[in-house]
Amino acid sequence: MLNPDRDNCFTRLVEFKHRRIFVDKTDFIEKIADRIDSSERYISVSIPRRFEKSVISHMLSTYFSKGYDSRDIFDGLKISKSQNYGRNQNKHNVIYVDMLSVMAIYHTPVRIKGIHDFVDFLEYVIIEELKDNESYAELIKDNPEAGTKLLSVLNLICSKTKEKFIFFLNDCDLLYHDCRKDTKLHDHFWEFLRELFNSKESMNCFSLVYLTGILPIRKYGSKSALDSFSEYTMFNPEPYEEYFGFTDKEVDEIAKLPYCKLTINELRRMYEGYRLNNSIIYNPNSIVDAVDRNHCECYWMGTCSNEEVSILINKDFDGIKEDFLRLIEGHMLK
Repeated sequence: MLNPDRDNCFTRLVEFKHRRIFVDKTDFIEKIADRIDSSERYISVSIPRRFEKSVISHMLSTYFSKGYDSRDIFDGLKISKSQNYGRNQNKHNVIYVDMLSVMAIYHTPVRIKGIHDFVDFLEYVIIEELKDNESYAELIKDNPEAGTKLLSVLNLICSKTKEKFIFFLNDCDLLYHDCRKDTKLHDHFWEFLRELFNSKESMNCFSLVYLTGILPIRKYGSKSALDSFSEYTMFNPEPYEEYFGFTDKEVDEIAKLPYCKLTINELRRMYEGYRLNNSIIYNPNSIVDAVDRNHCECYWMGTCSNEEVSILINKDFDGIKEDFLRLIEGHMLK
């Protein structure tokens, strides 16, 4: 969680890039690096399942984390051609939180005093990770006034070390799927995030914050959203749309691979998905599965139940329910 090791879904893709499909999106690193310590350091990416959100997050974490030397991973990839290559490479303390992993630990039989719900536990495990780090252990121990609030602990560390953190939160909308009826828990979670990111102290603690999820953050909860975040969705992806999936050009290159038995027309006919500005974006999971299995099917449908789709449609974000009804009735949408 703190400067995590280099074994992740991105590094495994790089390791097998000569035997498996690998689409190089590492030039995205430079675009995000330009936002470090800027007024636009808070980023939220809300795109559908299986569009490689975790791969991109792990790619960024692998590049920025000072936990190891990642030059052997990125040398030869697109980012290595940049004149700024290495400028931010492995120079930042990274906190990487995968909500699904934390939830799995939370559901174990062990219970901890003072932990009343998942949000308490989430805050607790991050603080414990910081306490276990030899650079921060004595500092936190000698300043008990920091208490059990994550922002207070981070503020203490940053004020003493003069170093900030890069914070990744993957699947930040998990509670809306796993605990969809627990509105009290939802409110607690967003209060936690607002306290962590919507304050002056937050600017002193974070060089960059990168959230991922399926649902747009501004649609959550009954109170004000995380106004400090720049939000990128399939409806408003600019200028990062080419990093939200496989582009038409990239799928064309995949179809030319010697082990791909499917034609570009077959892949386009089945999987041509989102039109974002002048780009056509394909679901990476579906393309990879189709090439691996040498057969075009709707592989994306296997990633969640129809019930999940129904729930999201009924939330009617941006009038999407009415759009679906019009499509079912045979109308065209502009």
